[in-house]
Amino acid sequence: MKKISMILLSLICIVLVSSFIHFSQAINYYEWVQNGSFEDYINYFEDYSAESNIFNSGVKYGNFSLSGGSFSTSQAHSGIRSFDLSGANYLWYNLTDRIIGADIINASYYVKQASGHTSGIIIYYEDNTYSNTGSYVTITDSWVLGDFVSYIDDAKYVVAFMFTVYGSGSYCYYDDFVLYDVDDDAQSYVSFNTKPFYEPRIWSVDIFQGISSGQKHSGNWSYHDFIAVGDEGFGYQGGATIIQSFIGLDSDLINDFRLYAKTDNEIDLTVMFLYSDESFSTDTKSVNASDWTVFVFDVALPNKVVVGFRIIPYSSTVYTVNLWLDDVSLTATTQYIPTDVDDSDHDGIPNQFDTVDDEEWIDNEETEEKTNNLVDWIVMFIVIFMPALLFAGALYEGNKEGGMNISPVFGIISGLVLSVGLGVYTSLIPLWMLILMIIAVILLIVGLVRR
Repeated sequence: MKKISMILLSLICIVLVSSFIHFSQAINYYEWVQNGSFEDYINYFEDYSAESNIFNSGVKYGNFSLSGGSFSTSQAHSGIRSFDLSGANYLWYNLTDRIIGADIINASYYVKQASGHTSGIIIYYEDNTYSNTGSYVTITDSWVLGDFVSYIDDAKYVVAFMFTVYGSGSYCYYDDFVLYDVDDDAQSYVSFNTKPFYEPRIWSVDIFQGISSGQKHSGNWSYHDFIAVGDEGFGYQGGATIIQSFIGLDSDLINDFRLYAKTDNEIDLTVMFLYSDESFSTDTKSVNASDWTVFVFDVALPNKVVVGFRIIPYSSTVYTVNLWLDDVSLTATTQYIPTDVDDSDHDGIPNQFDTVDDEEWIDNEETEEKTNNLVDWIVMFIVIFMPALLFAGALYEGNKEGGMNISPVFGIISGLVLSVGLGVYTSLIPLWMLILMIIAVILLIVGLVRR
């Protein structure tokens, strides 16, 4: 009996230990947004903000590795993680392919370390030589930008970087690494034919958007949109939708969608997830942030395949608003595999999932516009002409009974002016229509008086 009890107790302990090990394993998250900081060049530091929570996660340009360190979720310059070198000495980045030093136009990072402690960088070359930046001494424990492009030998091929921290018991966090090569395609603007971010070609009326170096949350650039309220049918002018598409992400594997935004007045910011079945889901935040602020969106529906997302800013009340976006992030528990995406009609849904071709889509847009115009005319008739006719009819009946001696023509005129004035006041009718109506009334009165 004792043997059986001991066996059962051992099995229970094994199950408990196995369960603990299973649940205590770190969950790895991977970044799905390409060029989320709107940088002018592709960043050769993959997983530059430590979002994947795993080393050797690079798939194209290179891999981070660390000798005994970890990741931090309590300290991050952007996103939700940083590289934690507390108690460790080296953070490595090995390039997949060598890069000639002369082609590297920007190399930087953000570091946060204990006051008075030091850090440094060693740059390794293909000929087994290296450059040493020396030691950086930090006098505060806040995030500091470190620029090391000047230490790279232009005449040699770079193969690896080693980031170090010195001092017993010191802490050190690294985040937002940047490494630009002049040979890569730049996204200096966003339009219908740019990648990875692009915008709709037809329904956008925005001509004020672009990549901005004047404001940035991290890196060197951000996305800027100048939104001006106007009469463009949608209630606003500006606020272009920006889109990024990819192939097949299981929505159940999504961890987080967030971005940093900054405005000089209040707007609404909507994030829309697009699915392979051509459905979508949205989440909208009210944004009025004079400094960079993180916004986390809840947009993913369960049991869907995500094929892209849209970011839609708009304002229906404030006349002009400046919006800056930076560090857009979509993390998931499955690794992103770079795949070319064709989206011929620029609606955010890749061609293989899109059942509506370009011509039909354009026709549908034109039909919808004509339908909207017809509805507008019906509303105008109800608001303007119906009250005018009723007013004229009342005057006609009044003349029959009591001899008011007022012509029903003046009833129509008065009703039209009053109705158009109300229409302008309620924004249903443009101001030019009221001006034309007043001119017509003046001419009509002059004609009646002369007669």
